[in-house]
Formats: sequence, structure tokens, C-alpha cells
Amino acid sequence: MFEPESCPASEDAGSPHVVTTGGNFFPSNTTQKQISIPTVSPCSTQQLAHVDWLGFTINIADLGDSDPLLWFLLEFHPLSGFFTYDDNRKGWMGYKFSRDIEYGCGKLAWGGEHQKNTLHCELTAKGCAAITDWPKLREWLERMEAKITRVDIAHDDHEGKTINLDLCKQWLEDGLFSLGKREPDRRLIDDLGTGKGCTLYVGGRKNGKMFRGYQKGKQLGDKLSNWFRAEVEWRAKDRVIPFDVLTSPGVYLAGSYPALAFISAIQDRIKTMKKAVEVTILQAVSNAKQAVGKLLNVLCNHAKWTPDEIYEALQREGVPGRLKPFDRFLGLAGAE
Repeated sequence: MFEPESCPASEDAGSPHVVTTGGNFFPSNTTQKQISIPTVSPCSTQQLAHVDWLGFTINIADLGDSDPLLWFLLEFHPLSGFFTYDDNRKGWMGYKFSRDIEYGCGKLAWGGEHQKNTLHCELTAKGCAAITDWPKLREWLERMEAKITRVDIAHDDHEGKTINLDLCKQWLEDGLFSLGKREPDRRLIDDLGTGKGCTLYVGGRKNGKMFRGYQKGKQLGDKLSNWFRAEVEWRAKDRVIPFDVLTSPGVYLAGSYPALAFISAIQDRIKTMKKAVEVTILQAVSNAKQAVGKLLNVLCNHAKWTPDEIYEALQREGVPGRLKPFDRFLGLAGAE
């Protein structure tokens, strides 16, 4: 589901500062409290965290009468593998035309008087998971002189030992989500013991920066999971989001708040995707049990069909829609 945000092509006003890792990334005419972060080897920064959402805007004035959709498809397919863009038959965020990128991987929009000569793309978590070469995508965005309008960077703790909901709440009380004297906004979505997962929000979109800490495994349907995700969302509101966040996401996440400076455990993106596939499959099996479980009981115990006969009767070609974004990782499910 796409959440409304301010028009990306109009976020040029004011004197923006730069999303920083804690180092001296700010223009000389601005001041900002510097946050020390762990020293991280450049070869491991991608493993500390991953990009979980990306929005960017490109000026397409030079295309002339060329079809923006066809141009983008040809340019972006080698970077993402996407080739299906479904027509919404309506605009989006002030743009006249929009398309849904296959299987919930994102959205593309262009055209319209107020968004003249720009094209905007949003990649969801599923869309970002499909990107296998972030340096190559970064190089393309730089060459296109794109503007990053939103980026979410996430760190996963599959066991919930180094970061979890209770720790996040304690760090909030200890002031480790504060970068100044003012107390940040905070909000807790509590599942009240239902096992659907809790989420802690710190900060807000109106300021262009927000922390989310949530029980990712439970969100995906595993009520006993300890998998916890720490995620920071930046928007280009009075700030410049540098291309470096795409290739060194762990450094920027660690420098976003004092609470996250601990991030140093090596992350394995493949392990994260494997876990997502496993939880999604289990949830799909649970749904299938509700849908056809009684029928299978009748076929097996009353009609005396063999397992092979049941398989032949019910099996269909293809992959369920909820698993399509993970199709390249399906062989990992259950593997050690």
C-alpha cells in the first residue's frame, strides 16, 4: 500500500542539509550535532543493513516526444528485472499517469502540468529485494541526475537478542533517540497479546525522519517469531539524501540515532530473504488449510484417494502472488 506524501518534484525550497552518518557531511553554513559511529569496513557496510524502500525523481525533459514508460522500462529492466507495469488508469501524487510495478514491487508516475518533465518511481520492500546490484543502480541514478526523495534503511535481528521492542522502549526513555534537547514524538502500536506484532515509532514524517522498530516475524504471520527489524525512514524534506546511502546503508543507519550506533553484527541479506520466504510459505499453508483442509480430509479418509491422486488433482502451475517477489529465493526455503 502506498502512503501519500508531498509532491517530490516540489521539495526544493529552503536550505537543505545532508543526511549524515555523523561525520562532517553538512554544508559550512549549517550546524548539527555530530554522532560518533562504529568504524565499519567498506566491504561489510552493505551487510549491516539494507535498503528497504526507495523513492526517486528523474528529469525527463530531454526525452522530447518519446514515451516515458517505454524509456523507463528499457533503462530500468537491466537493473531490476521488472518488465510488467500495470495501468492504474488514474494519476498519483499530482502526476497524470501511473503504473503499478509487478507484484507490489513499486509504482511509477509521470506527466501532468504540476509535475512537468519529471518521472517519479517508488520501490517497495519487495522491489528493493529484487535489486541485486546496488552500486550499478547508484551509478545509473547519478548519471540520470536523479533526486532521492525517500529511503528506508533496515537492520534485522532474527533472534531479537541485540535489538527488540523492550530494548527500544528503554533506549527511548534513556534519551538515545534524541539528537537535541527536544523530546521526539513517539507512538506505540500494541497488538495487545494477539501475536500480530507491535511497532514503535519515533519521530515523524513531517520532519522528514522517522524510526520504526517492529516485530517483523510476527507481522509476517509467525506469532512465535523473535525476528525484530529496526528501520529509519528519511524523506527529502529540507535535506539532501546522498547516493552513498544506497551502497553504504549500514553506516547511515548506525549514525542516525545514538541508539543504533551499536549496529555491528554482520548481516546476511540472503538469510533475511530465506526467513521471509519461510514465514510467507507457512502463512500461505495456513491459509490453504482453512480453504481446502476439509476437502483434503474427505478425499483422503472417505474417498480413499492416494496422495498422488490428490496432488495431481489440486496442483497448479505457477507461484502464488505473495511469493512472486521472492521467486529467486524459493530454493532456499528450508535449506541450511
